[in-house]
Amino acid sequence: MKKYIFIALLLISFSTWSQGTFGLGGKSAGMAHASINNTDVWSLNHNVGALAYLESFEVGGYYENKYLLKELNVSGLVAAYPTKFGTFGLSGSTFGFSLYRQSEIGFGYSLKLAKFIYRQVNI
Repeated sequence: MKKYIFIALLLISFSTWSQGTFGLGGKSAGMAHASINNTDVWSLNHNVGALAYLESFEVGGYYENKYLLKELNVSGLVAAYPTKFGTFGLSGSTFGFSLYRQSEIGFGYSLKLAKFIYRQVNI
């Protein structure tokens, strides 16, 4: 029985680690944070692989006052710079107020890779 309790607690702790930043970016908020396919500078927070499709330097800022409570403020800043070696991105976000604050800084790198398919069919 103790083994099952330990496994359940372990799985619960992994699920809490998977909770990342809050949905950042106006486009993401307008789509109910279903933004994994967006290819903009905010991809750094939603899907780093999509950064590879940026064609120019981009910077974005975001601020949200949830439920008109200053204690639930969410703000973020992102920047992405595409080079011939891939796209580099830097992000920062914060949530909360002076007594409780969550802050996050992130770095991302994305490279567009070619796709090679070899298919053979014998009938």
